Amino acid sequence: MSYLRLLGSHAEHIFNLKSSTKLNLTHASTSRLKAMPQVTPEEIFEIDPNIRWAGLATRRGRVVFSKMKSGVESITPEEDDRMLLEIRAQYITEICEQVNRWAGPTDFIAMSHEKFIELIVILSETYVCVTLEKSMPTKSLEEIANSIRSVASPKG
Repeated sequence: MSYLRLLGSHAEHIFNLKSSTKLNLTHASTSRLKAMPQVTPEEIFEIDPNIRWAGLATRRGRVVFSKMKSGVESITPEEDDRMLLEIRAQYITEICEQVNRWAGPTDFIAMSHEKFIELIVILSETYVCVTLEKSMPTKSLEEIANSIRSVASPKG
């Protein structure tokens, strides 16, 4: 609930979309589901050894997966990881995309914390979030984002 207070009325709109328990599958929404990336957390972990955690969610905040890499101790509670996918990444992505008409499309969003780096890679109908070891050279973030985009591209 602290995220809802922090984000204000916009978060309430996002939360209302997420809290709906019925899924209305129209023709348009089923075609979007077919275009959803068929990527696994393991494929994302293979991109770089510094990736600690990986998550995939739809642009409306529906979590597809959220997984910590085997053998890595989590710094954040699992609920916070899910909140990153359900609300925080969606909100941050939408805020960054406000400038797109002047600056061009947002490629990725990186946030450096004291203990780790968060990277949000924006895809067409989804986004992939990863956390990376803090020792990761920031010049590698674009390469990792491109690799995630390549692995997450619909196959076929």
